[in-house]
Amino acid sequence: KLEGEPFLLLRDDDRIGMEGQCMFKKDGYYYILYAVKGCCGPNSDYAVYAARSKSIKGPYELYPANPILGGGGGVLSAGHGTMTTTPDGRMFYICHAYFKGADFYNGRQPILQELKVNEQGWPYFVSGSFVAAKQPVPFAGTVQQPVRGFEDSFDGKVLKREWTWNYPVSDVKPVLKKGSLLLKGMPKKGNVDVSALCLRPVAPVYTVETEVLNRNGSLKGVTFYGDDKNLVAWGCQGGQLVLKQLKEGDERVLASVPVPAGNVGVKMVVTEGCRVSFLWRHAGGKWKALNGFDSVDYSYLVRWDRVARPGLIHWGAAADWAEFGFFKMAVPE
Repeated sequence: KLEGEPFLLLRDDDRIGMEGQCMFKKDGYYYILYAVKGCCGPNSDYAVYAARSKSIKGPYELYPANPILGGGGGVLSAGHGTMTTTPDGRMFYICHAYFKGADFYNGRQPILQELKVNEQGWPYFVSGSFVAAKQPVPFAGTVQQPVRGFEDSFDGKVLKREWTWNYPVSDVKPVLKKGSLLLKGMPKKGNVDVSALCLRPVAPVYTVETEVLNRNGSLKGVTFYGDDKNLVAWGCQGGQLVLKQLKEGDERVLASVPVPAGNVGVKMVVTEGCRVSFLWRHAGGKWKALNGFDSVDYSYLVRWDRVARPGLIHWGAAADWAEFGFFKMAVPE
């Protein structure tokens, strides 16, 4: 409400389900950009609509040529954005969208597009009404940074800021100690005893690896994590290497391999964004593939607005904590 009165009233049923509103004023009009339709997942069809009014209280007139931005070409859906103005007066709108194909599994990506207002007083995007995956950089002398991997040797005082964790379902307890990570947790609300530290995928092809430093009754290693009921884990459990999955809450051991005592390295190779192969090595030796599990399709791990995230996992009782020597996510050049 504004001064006790309703505002932002639209004259059309397109107002139903509108979200991600962004407002600006230009040349006597108040403009509102907003998103409609489905925001998330492989079938999403998000689009950006525009409306305007001479009064901030409305009512707002819908642009007859809506939507002003949507998916197309190599991009799936677009919306839920905000706007900024550069020092030289140009307007830019940033929102999220998916790339199609294998890049879909990188999750929703930020899209930056230049916005102008035409002679009829309606906003439009310089590169068109469909998202263009490639845009000119806004300022001369600037370049987009290349995609890089990630590495953590756990020699700091706190975890690096790139890490995320499954805090809604587990009380995760990471501890850094002399160049290693101690990981354990307690489940919330009766959930499975899984504590995960994860990263956003940054490319459709990459590897993740770690070294497990201790052995006990819990499973500890690397994970491809959808949510607390949909994940795959590959690591050590006692004297075994174990590949284990949750699918819609159904827990299943897929493979187990005896390993000798000592530190064990475990690795996942991800291709096409969702296909995973599993490798291991003993005490810094050569990598060995887990036979029968080459390029397994884990596309089912997509969870509505989230894609599977790679990372570290501790699966078991808190007393059987996990210890890791390092973590590395490598992206081919």
